[in-house]
Amino acid sequence: REWLAISVVANSFLTHQIRKMLATAALVSQGIVPFEFIEAALMSKVTCDTPKFPPFGLIFLRPWFGGPHDGEAVEQALEKAVNHSIETWLPGIRRAVLAEDAEA
Repeated sequence: REWLAISVVANSFLTHQIRKMLATAALVSQGIVPFEFIEAALMSKVTCDTPKFPPFGLIFLRPWFGGPHDGEAVEQALEKAVNHSIETWLPGIRRAVLAEDAEA
């Protein structure tokens, strides 16, 4: 296969974390590194010098949000936030306009 789609989900990532995870998975899948390397790399008291997968061919499609915006893309979450802000501000703006009209 020329392309392999991989989805990585987490609350946050460290610099180069995804590239290192993919490089390790590729090395394990090819039998170059034993599977136990992954278990050791995940131990909190162990430091592993893992290679980075080259950035060529890696495509970041988009972030997805969790929590109140679970499963939404950036555009959807922003649209909801903007609409919520407008709904929140609109009554105050209307009152200010009516008060200004009453004074005029």
